[in-house]
Order: sequence, then structure tokens, then C-alpha cells
Amino acid sequence: MRIQVSRDKSWYARFRELELHVDDEHLFDIKAGEAMIIDIPPNAKTIHGKMDWLEMNLLSLENIGAGEQIKIEGPSFWDAAKVRPGMKSLPIRLRRDEKEETTSYLGNRQERT
Repeated sequence: MRIQVSRDKSWYARFRELELHVDDEHLFDIKAGEAMIIDIPPNAKTIHGKMDWLEMNLLSLENIGAGEQIKIEGPSFWDAAKVRPGMKSLPIRLRRDEKEETTSYLGNRQERT
């Protein structure tokens, strides 16, 4: 299935690439202001991003159809200024069709065995 992914040009991590993972497998990197059409493997369940040790919210892919758009939105300048050392999640969010459909945060998931 092909979907469109776009990342805004927010101040937070503006000059850094964000790794995007589908079902915990790194598929591609996206820069601020970039948009692309990507192929999602059949039966994919989730997508999330990583940058260094920080991770962002999981977005369920179960109800996403071919051609739909996923937006990656960063915080405002003032919200980005609140980021502190020791944080475990990125202040960047994955959204679908203007509403956030977060399933969980990776830092809150139990380790797989």
C-alpha cells in the first residue's frame, strides 16, 4: 500500500532527519519540510519515529487506506523551548487527517520477550 508522509518545518530538530519505522523496522528517513510517497508492507500494524534515543508516538496503520496522508508535526517554538534533558519521547507527533490517533508511546510499552 502506498501512503503520503509529510513533515512540517517546525523549529524542533529542523536540521535533523527523523527515522520512521513500520512495525519496529526502519524503512526511511524524512527531513523537515519534506513530503514523500512510501510503500507500506502488507499487514503493517504501526508507524513511529526515532531520533537519537528519543521516540515518538505510535500511529496505528490498521484503518489507513491507500493514498491517505500521515502528517508529522513538531511543537511551536515556545513548546520546543520546554524540551529538557532526560526526556524519553520526542515532542513531534504523527497525525492522520487532522486528528491524532495515538495508540501508545514506546517508552510506556513493555519489553518484548
